[in-house]
Amino acid sequence: MHLDSSMVLAPVNIFGYHKSIRKRNVPIGTKFNRLTVLKEIPGIRRTFICRCECGAQTETLLERLTGGITKSCGCIAVRHGMSDTKFHNIWMSMRSRCGTPSCSGYKNYGGRGIKVENRWDKFENFYDDMFEGYAEGLTIDRIDNNGNYGPMNCRWITVAEQNRNCRSNVFITFNGKTQCKASWARELGIHINTLDNRIKMNGVDTAFRMPLPIHK
Repeated sequence: MHLDSSMVLAPVNIFGYHKSIRKRNVPIGTKFNRLTVLKEIPGIRRTFICRCECGAQTETLLERLTGGITKSCGCIAVRHGMSDTKFHNIWMSMRSRCGTPSCSGYKNYGGRGIKVENRWDKFENFYDDMFEGYAEGLTIDRIDNNGNYGPMNCRWITVAEQNRNCRSNVFITFNGKTQCKASWARELGIHINTLDNRIKMNGVDTAFRMPLPIHK
């Protein structure tokens, strides 16, 4: 199932909490984008009270500060009236899975080098580049699955379309070509469940060389 437009931070096991976050020294007065650190709140996940340039105070996780996910108290998004919209959540989730190691999807994005281009550090730029053409039910998709998120490599497609380009489908390399299992099944002309069974019983190389089923 594709989680691209609704992925959130997953609960973190205290023993597996990212070491660089747990040990990082963050003095009072440290500034991250529009936020200045005022105080740390004790807890398993490091949380800070910060003051925004607009004067408001907000609480946020350290990994969201260091990853550039939380850049303000929310006033940036409010300018567009988008702070509680799915469009804004898509932007937040995209940045989270690319820049926050504790995010449930980080290993498939930031963990393998996928980044958000600097232009989209600002929500206003993401809005200007992508709001035209957006509609409810669509999700953001990278044209090149190994490329970064940016205006030249992103488009809006349906969830069904994106599932065909989703890393969670499991990527397989055969004869020097790599693509997701769903795409291989279509190319071989067999159902994905058939391909699954062949791989489990025979391995990738044999499964991909087996004759096509005869349809009567």
